[in-house]
Formats: sequence, C-alpha cells, structure tokens
Amino acid sequence: MPPTRCSASSAGKVAVFPPQVLDVGDTFFSRQVGLSRENPGRRYLGVCAHGTRLKAAEIRVAEILLLAGQQLFDDYGKPADPYMTLVGYFNATRELAGMRRYMDDDITTRVRSNGSRKGQDTLADRIVSRSGMLSIQELTSRISSADIGAALKRLETGFDPERDTSVRRRAFLREYATAVKEKREPRASMTPMVRQAVDVALATSMLQVGVDVSRFGLMLVVGQPKNTAEYIQASSRVGRDAKRPGLVVTLYNWARPRDLAHYENFEHYHATFYRQVEALSVTPFTRRALDRGVAAAYVAALRQAAYDTSRNLDAQVIDLDGPLAAEVERRFLDRAERVGQERARAYLSERLDRLKDEWRRKRDESSAALGYRREKRKNTIVSGLLRRADGSQWTELTVGMSMRETENEINLLLPGGGAFLDEPAGAGPDWNFGAAEADNDTDPDDAAVVDSDEYGSTTTGRAGKGQR
Repeated sequence: MPPTRCSASSAGKVAVFPPQVLDVGDTFFSRQVGLSRENPGRRYLGVCAHGTRLKAAEIRVAEILLLAGQQLFDDYGKPADPYMTLVGYFNATRELAGMRRYMDDDITTRVRSNGSRKGQDTLADRIVSRSGMLSIQELTSRISSADIGAALKRLETGFDPERDTSVRRRAFLREYATAVKEKREPRASMTPMVRQAVDVALATSMLQVGVDVSRFGLMLVVGQPKNTAEYIQASSRVGRDAKRPGLVVTLYNWARPRDLAHYENFEHYHATFYRQVEALSVTPFTRRALDRGVAAAYVAALRQAAYDTSRNLDAQVIDLDGPLAAEVERRFLDRAERVGQERARAYLSERLDRLKDEWRRKRDESSAALGYRREKRKNTIVSGLLRRADGSQWTELTVGMSMRETENEINLLLPGGGAFLDEPAGAGPDWNFGAAEADNDTDPDDAAVVDSDEYGSTTTGRAGKGQR
C-alpha cells in the first residue's frame, strides 16, 4: 500500500500516512519478532517425491502426519493438540475432492491398519476399532455459508487427553465389548460424534481470510499456490498462537516445472518470501465492479447517513432527490473522479441513476410496505428492497453477502461427441498452430499436456527448512 498524502487545509501542512520508518523490522503494518521460545513462529518443510505419483505421495505423507500427531499426543498430552488436526490446503476444489476420497478410503485404511504392523517404526494407533473412521471437515464453496460458522466452532474443539489417547480409546473399546458380552450398559461412553474433535480439515482459498482457529498447528499444502501472497495468507492460519508453533509441510509435484523451481530454491524462497509477493493490479470503478458493488455501498451509505433513513421501513419514504441523497451521491462521484478521472465518474453516475430508477419502480409497484430487507410483521409483510445473491440472475438491487458471491459458476457446454477436438463444430475454415505441412510432424511430447494425475511425485528426496 503506497503512502497517502493528507493535506491539512487550516495549517497548510502535508502529512504522510503511514509515517516513514527508520527500522525495516518495525513498520506501520508489521513488526518483525525474533524467534524464541516465547515466539516460536512457523517452520516450513518441503517434500518432493520424485518418480512417485502425486496422489500416492499425498496418501503417504498424510498418513505419517496423522500417526505422528497421535504419537505426540500420547507422549505429551495437551501440548500436542495443535498437531492432532491436519489442515490440508489445495489450489482447486477438484484436487480437494480427490483428497477427500482418499481420506475416506486409502488413508483411513492405512491409519487403521497401523496397529497390526510389527516393528520399531510403528507409531501410536489413531483408529483403534476395525470400523473407525477419521473425522473430516471441509472449508470450501461446497458447503453453504450458513454452515461455515458451525464448522469453525467445531474446529475449535480440542482433543481430550483423558479420552483421545490410544490407551484411553482402547480402554473405552474394551469396556464396550465387555458391556455387550455381559448385557449391561457401558460404565463409560466415548465422546459423541457431534462433539468429537476434527482429525482433518480440508480447505481451498476460503482458508486465507476470516478463519482464525488458534489451535491449528499442522498444515499440508498440496502443490505450490498460484501466488506468494496466497501462500503466506494460507500458511499463516497455523501457528497463530505463540504457545502453539506451526509446522507447514508443502508437497510439491515434480512434474510441474513451477513446483520444481520452488522446491529447488526452497530455503531462499521461504527466507525471503515477503519480498516475493507479486504486485497486484487493481482496476476500480470498472463497469463489472460497479455492477457488483454499487447497490450495497450506496444503500448502506444512504441508510447510515441520518437517523431518519436508518430504520427498515424508511426505504419507502426516503427522498432519492433530496439534499441527503445528493450529498451521498456527490461524495461517491468525487471519489470516483479522484481515482479514475472523468470516465470513472461517468460510469458511476450512470450506475447510480439506474439504481435509483429501479428503487423508485419497486416502491411504486409494491403493494406492501417497502423496507431495506424483507420481514414479517403481525399485520403486514414488508417487501424487501435488496435481494441476496442466490445464484439467480444479478439485478440492479442484488447484493452479495461475501466475496464468494460476486460471480456465479459458469457451466460450459462443448459440442460434438467423443474427441471433440478432432470433430470441430460449425463450418469454419480449418486452422492450425503453424505451417500446414508441420501437422504430420508434430512431436507428441511437445503437444502433450502434463497433468498432476498423469505423473506423480517418492517419499524420498531432498527436504529444505525455513523459519519465520
């Protein structure tokens, strides 16, 4: 964020906000703190399994992290609680869905069979019964916004040393078996499913903002995120509590050149990744941005400008051509002109006129009282001026309740059957990437697209470390 110059008209002075700093480690936005027992920070570990399919590496790494977390919990109890919940971060919902399938099948089977293995490398049992399953929670667009709060509340639930160690779980299981054999009620019952702590939390980009679960301490990042800012935001969800240091394990796909480049420069990249943050290009006051944001911003500003416009039913009587509305509109337009000059002002003015016309039309055509939001009263029903983004067509008065609702999903219908690329639809002319005679000499290796599911990445390979 560049410094903003604020002028004080009375004194004729100019102030720079935020102020210039003398110490690079102590700025207005952040303060660098040295690593210590009081501030342990996070440790990053890179894994690149050359020659192994990525899915196989995911299964093996997730199994080891889950079993190791249980071993620490058995040995140290409550201090190891942050490492009992594995947070998985994925770049796309498609990749997360594949991991969810493996969590329910392969990983659960391997974790469950750990107790039957013999040898010194056997870790503590995470699942002690033959039918036991891992408790999995998703934080993705596949769950509704109404369920996110309940999901976050459940993630705050920690593991109980009196109930969730391997020894205590086996004791509960033996008591159940004895009670069934003796035809009596168990003397002690296991924690109900709805109150059990979560073993695995799978998330996509939703995890970057708004998720502040202090007990998170272990994260598995599958594939290098698209940009450094996303990587920092996502990985900073673990180790937020000074008493709970974080461990971030990044699993790279050796078949992706970008992942491989980050792995080869792992230590330097993580030691300096705050300077690696890419510059963002922001284009405010474009037509598409105004379509999505003007209704919510203008109505909110007008409603909160005065007490006489703040009540719900004031949407029916507010004067859209009065001095209050004119002042709010003037400030909006002045802001647009300062940022985007005359064109931005023209775009916003046009959008505000359409918004007010639709407001008047809805007020005139509504047989019921008009309010900012719809509500039921004893003798009447108040019609709502604004409508939530529910996936239907976006109108002048639609407002999004979160950044996830600004754009709807788009389904692509591809014509033709089978290999549609070999059977182009329509009667257009033939086309190619180069000269016509080169079509038969195309190197299949050059034309192939490397996908993460075609090539995987071993449980061996160089691993680097970085600290923050």
